[in-house]
Amino acid sequence: MGKIYVSTLDPGAYYIMSSILKAAGIKFYSAIPGEIQDSEALVLTTRKDLTLFQPRNVLLLEEMDEDPLLFSCQVFSRLERVEESITLGIDPGKRIGVAVQVGDMYVGTANVNSVRSLELFIEKLMRRFQNYRIKVKVGDGDIQLAVKLLKLFKSERFHVEIVDESGTSGRKVSSNMTRDQSAATRILLKRGKIINN
Repeated sequence: MGKIYVSTLDPGAYYIMSSILKAAGIKFYSAIPGEIQDSEALVLTTRKDLTLFQPRNVLLLEEMDEDPLLFSCQVFSRLERVEESITLGIDPGKRIGVAVQVGDMYVGTANVNSVRSLELFIEKLMRRFQNYRIKVKVGDGDIQLAVKLLKLFKSERFHVEIVDESGTSGRKVSSNMTRDQSAATRILLKRGKIINN
C-alpha cells in the first residue's frame, strides 16, 4: 500500500487535513509541496497548493468528506487500483453498526443512531462513488428493522443480501469496536441470501 502525505503551505489547511486523518485512524507523513518522490503515494493538498506541484495521485481538501468512514473510503479507493465496488455490512439494532470494504480492502466501521442517519450516509456514499457497484449485507438479528432498512436499497445500483446473524455477536473482532461495529464487520464477511441483483 502506498504512503499518504499531507502537503500544503497553508497551516490551517494542514491542521484540517491532519485532523481528519487522525479521526479516521490513518497513518500519514508530512511534506513540503514538490518534495515527494514516491510515485505511488497519495498526496492530500489544497487546490491552491496544487499549482505548485503535480502529484500523480491526489485528494484535495475541497473534495474530502468530513465523515471519517466516508473519508477513509475516499483514501483507500485511491491508494491502490482496487475493483470499483463497495461492500457494506449492516447490523440492525438500537445503534446500527456499519462496516465498509472498498474492493478487497477492509476500510473501517462506525455506528449510526437512526435509520435516517444511515440513509444520509448511503446518499453521500452514492454521490461520492457514482461509478461503484455497491453490495449491501444486512443482518437478520432484528428482522423488523432489517426489513425497514432494506427499503433504503431499492436502487438498481445495490446488490442486497440478508445475512444470518448467528455467530456475529460473540467476542468482539477488535477492542476498539463497539458490539454493533464488531457484528457489522462479521456480517460484512459472511455470505447471505440474495434479495436482489
